Amino acid sequence: DQLPLTAVCGKDGKELRVTVDFPGREVQLRIWQASAGHIRLYLLDSDLPENQDTDRAITYQLYGGDINTRIQQELVLGLGGVRALRLLGLEPTVWHINEGHAAFQILERCRELVASGLDFSSALEQVAAATELPVVVYNVPGRTGQDLGAGLILELAKIPGIVGVKEASANLDQIATILDGRPPGFAVLSGDDPLVLPTIALGADGVISVVSNEAPREMARLVTAALEGEMAEARALHYRLLPLMRANFLESNPVPVKTALAHLGLIASAEVRRPLCEMSDANRQRLIDALELAAASA
Repeated sequence: DQLPLTAVCGKDGKELRVTVDFPGREVQLRIWQASAGHIRLYLLDSDLPENQDTDRAITYQLYGGDINTRIQQELVLGLGGVRALRLLGLEPTVWHINEGHAAFQILERCRELVASGLDFSSALEQVAAATELPVVVYNVPGRTGQDLGAGLILELAKIPGIVGVKEASANLDQIATILDGRPPGFAVLSGDDPLVLPTIALGADGVISVVSNEAPREMARLVTAALEGEMAEARALHYRLLPLMRANFLESNPVPVKTALAHLGLIASAEVRRPLCEMSDANRQRLIDALELAAASA
């Protein structure tokens, strides 16, 4: 009762609800509104007596539970989020998908278009065209729990406005398949710092990097050398940066990189929000050692 939240109600005074179909059941979702100044934030809540006990817990804690909980949360946010916005009469001009949490909103928007008469391919193209900005597909199975695969990425590459992919599957055979079949102008960017050198050797165009936050000059030199065929220089830089590449994932991202940036004096603090916590002393020392080695390569 002390939270600055109000349940969103319709003109009849009843709480607005949306439903999401789960196997063998429906999950009911209440819509809450929080106000921060003139900004309205809408939240979905499955803690309703109409739902099963396990379903009531879906929205208890983000990042909590196992892979099944994660998928259930993504369904609630992706499908239920779009339905809530429609029910509220809101028409977003920008749709943000943070590391896959709301990725199912793409399918929900496609479903709406298919229901209006489009085939799925046309619906997907229309969803991608909803932004005037170029779209880079993120294939990061470690975050999303799902590898898009070479076939789907190459299909997406045919859609106007989709200009590239961040490929973080760590599967060089898959990456080679994408590179071999991509249309002209479609960029393939490594999403794994330790694989940027072999990925560029296969024909990729660059990297979306973590290490570049801490050692931008060295990473830029590595990529430039590799793209220009100076493999001896690129290989030497790769092995000097490799300990830092590994140290960046000793603990959950972004804890190590924030710790590194604070150590370098580039940000004021390494503080992170719960449920994350500060880096352990042992891992912090390993990270600092890797930073010093990267700096020695300058």
